Amino acid sequence: YGGELYAIGTDNNMITFTAANGQPGGWNGIYFKDCSDNWGGHSQLAYCIIEKGSQFNVWCNSTNQPMVDSCIIRYSNGMGFHLESAAIIISNTTVQNNNGIGINSINSLINLYKSNILNNTGYGLYYNNAYYVDNLKNLVFSGNSLDGVVIAGGDVSENRNWNYFGNKPYIVIDNIRIIKGNSKARLTI
Repeated sequence: YGGELYAIGTDNNMITFTAANGQPGGWNGIYFKDCSDNWGGHSQLAYCIIEKGSQFNVWCNSTNQPMVDSCIIRYSNGMGFHLESAAIIISNTTVQNNNGIGINSINSLINLYKSNILNNTGYGLYYNNAYYVDNLKNLVFSGNSLDGVVIAGGDVSENRNWNYFGNKPYIVIDNIRIIKGNSKARLTI
């Protein structure tokens, strides 16, 4: 099975996804799973407010969906975005006031740029594995439990660039190895 979600609002007329009871945690958020990519599926969220999810507002699991642009992701009882083995693009988006991590990346590649990550009670942006840190540009962090890109550690086995992305640092909380089997990998900072 496959499917697409096109939710494309405007700057003056944003589309809102929220809990029917108006309370944080009042619904399960939006879930994109592995079959979202089947048969050429392509989902896009633009000028949307996604709020008040239970454990997350947007969960992407083993998918390349959706493309997110100019959205506000807020007031989740847990994470703003929860990404597992995903590869998505997020741009011009504000992730704020979630009761947990703003963007949680578990073995996921994120093209993330021109976005604000603000006032989340957990880390602003968390990667469980250094291998996946890449393509971060023009980010603003403020008011999170740790402001910046928090990296649990791991192996960088392909060439990666950790660019200057905005106003806060990379925060490495465990060992990172730069290693590749029969050749070399390079981490450029």
